[in-house]
Amino acid sequence: PSLLSMAPAHNAAVSRSEAARARWVRASLDVVTGVKVLAAEVRYFQEATRLLGAAEALAAQLLDAARARDKSGVGATFEITRAESQLAQLGYDQIRFDELLQASIGRLNAALDQPPGHAIAGLPTWPLSQLPTSPEPLYELALKRNPDIVGSDAMLRAAQYDASAAKGALFPDIMLGVQLMVNGENPASQTADNGADALGVTIGLSLPLWFGQETARIDSAVARVDAAVERKRARINSLLATINAELLTARNARRLVTLYDQTLLPQARLAVLDAEAWRRAGTAGFMEVLEAQNAIHRYSLSRARAAADAVQAEARLERLIGGAVGKVTR
Repeated sequence: PSLLSMAPAHNAAVSRSEAARARWVRASLDVVTGVKVLAAEVRYFQEATRLLGAAEALAAQLLDAARARDKSGVGATFEITRAESQLAQLGYDQIRFDELLQASIGRLNAALDQPPGHAIAGLPTWPLSQLPTSPEPLYELALKRNPDIVGSDAMLRAAQYDASAAKGALFPDIMLGVQLMVNGENPASQTADNGADALGVTIGLSLPLWFGQETARIDSAVARVDAAVERKRARINSLLATINAELLTARNARRLVTLYDQTLLPQARLAVLDAEAWRRAGTAGFMEVLEAQNAIHRYSLSRARAAADAVQAEARLERLIGGAVGKVTR
């Protein structure tokens, strides 16, 4: 090949190698993100089964209390029926969530290259990073580090170099050759200059004759450049929209956790204490206590779900920006 065509071909090969590396980075980030998402799901089901067990034990205690009241002559048949129904529902939920836990553990073990039945102890709370106040810093990082965008840039450059190489084929190729002939000591190989080494230089010129074929190659290469530009534009638009959506999801999940921690759960616990006091004073019955306990149970499950959603949304954000959200300073 001529010197005119070697440089674009070399640069195109380098760009394709950069695109291959971006695909490797993408695969690595997908694995890390998948493990984080699955770990958050496992922890949610672990927490849910723990909460269900506590709620089931409390419902059993309330049922025993209702049966004791019934034996003492205080009519509590309706209370017993409600408590038995509640206990049966909690028992069903416990079985269902335990099965969901085992399924999520199996998926996490698969991601970690472990047997599906490998035991996973109770996972701690995943620490959350501070989210930026606006999505713009995330946009900037994603455009620089997102492996899909990096790979699109590399493939666009490769297509541009291919187009340059195709255009260069329309120009004459100048070929330069150098040949060194070393004469040995054998008299038969001696030349007229008493055996001195000989240096030969050749110059060649190749003219393109099939202009239609070369023009078609150029049109095809330019079309690939245009297609790469459009793919990159579509990926950028989709990336920015997804980042914004995941950021909103992460914020909403965190707000829910704060709402449950600071308002709903404290109020539900106070409601249980009030219902117990009213029951002992005779101004309220067993059902008020049961309903207050059910509220704590529902809020606790919802809070655990919101905490898992917050971790998963942050993990997906890190996949989109190609790094930790905690490193965003604005």
